[in-house]
Amino acid sequence: MDQNHIAALLAAPVIIGVATVAVRSWQDQRKLTAARRQPLPGGAVGVSESLQRRRFDRSGRIMLVLGGSFGAGWGTLELNILAQSGLDGAIGCILGLELDTNGADRLRKQMPPCFGDRLEMMECRELSGGLGNRSPEEVNALQKVWGPSLRRAVDAAAQRHQWLQNAAPGLILVAYGPGGQAMLSAAAIEALRGQFPEAYIAAITILPNDSLLRGRVPQIHAAMRRAGVAVTFIADNLQDVVRNDTASAVGIAAFIASGASGDAVTEFNNALRLLGRGLIAFKASIRQVPAHVHQPHPQMEPIFYVWRDLHQMAMRTALAEIQGTDGTSIGTIRDAAKDRVATPPVRFDFVATAVYPEHLKAAEDDLVEGFFGPGRSRADHHLQVISIGTGIGDSTKGVRCPVVAVSFRPLADEDGWLAQLARPQNPAHPGGLIDATVPKIVPLSEEDHHVA
Repeated sequence: MDQNHIAALLAAPVIIGVATVAVRSWQDQRKLTAARRQPLPGGAVGVSESLQRRRFDRSGRIMLVLGGSFGAGWGTLELNILAQSGLDGAIGCILGLELDTNGADRLRKQMPPCFGDRLEMMECRELSGGLGNRSPEEVNALQKVWGPSLRRAVDAAAQRHQWLQNAAPGLILVAYGPGGQAMLSAAAIEALRGQFPEAYIAAITILPNDSLLRGRVPQIHAAMRRAGVAVTFIADNLQDVVRNDTASAVGIAAFIASGASGDAVTEFNNALRLLGRGLIAFKASIRQVPAHVHQPHPQMEPIFYVWRDLHQMAMRTALAEIQGTDGTSIGTIRDAAKDRVATPPVRFDFVATAVYPEHLKAAEDDLVEGFFGPGRSRADHHLQVISIGTGIGDSTKGVRCPVVAVSFRPLADEDGWLAQLARPQNPAHPGGLIDATVPKIVPLSEEDHHVA
């Protein structure tokens, strides 16, 4: 036997092994492809752990202003929901007004990376620890310290928005708390209104559980109105804080998503004008539907699903739970003059859930038709089902699909409500009236450039 035959005999096992591996790989790939094409079980709908790749909104029409620790915390929650829901493109620019360096760093780290080039943070070295719940008078007295820094941040955010979006913002949404930095938010809004006079301005704020800060809310709210805020979504921290924060963040995402879906009535700017000027309360119901894993091949990424009937039952239950006027973001809504439950002139109800949009259309039709049955008028009552993306893994409770129903309704007597809600709960801390005049921030001059 010559050397060529010996080499061939030695190489044969290797060739056979390689061929076997190739055949098995081809067979495995065919099995994986077939598994990916395998439909969900009958009666199941797919759960969207994230819709980030779909990019439903690329308008960049919203400028987000995050004032103080509440604004930064709420903004982090909102930005994560928007990113997971494919709605991050609706945000054209973000102006961060968190002077505390720890809070500012936390915002940068916790917000999704896709917003990195849209963030403009105000920095003021003299106030790196924040304003420490100073009163509006004290904050206004420090204007020479923070004014130039705020002016630079506002101008930079305005330029960044126009540079990135090639357009002015259609909506400026400001989230602020009643702490020391509230007056910075008011000054920033007034400056932005001067640059974008056609933009609609809305706000989100809270009533704190601290009596001293709670007593400042009406005057701070008046300052925000003078700055240009038309409508304010409000929640009371004496109620369910976690539910209120989740409801407001999901509700704002629902307004944005409804515009992206082509519903003109519930598009954010249009809806805000229908809600009118003043205070907006909201009520939420948050439910969880058990989800299951569809993974017919071990190499296939798991697909989550819920049973359609169980999911629709959860949506109907959540929608029913938000119809009353008790348990809202500010407690029970009553007409103080007539001592009866107030009927809102217009309302917007959303049911947001982590189910793919293509699986929701039939469910939405059934939900709407069932809700507006005999005896319930559709007049001035808008209802829409929205798909959101959200993390659904939970090592302690198993996999869940959230269903969040949120109802927005305007409050009639804005000043009366604020006076009632802001009344300090602890008589030992009566609060008191304050001068909440909006401080003007003048354009930068050469001598201002040395101020941080």
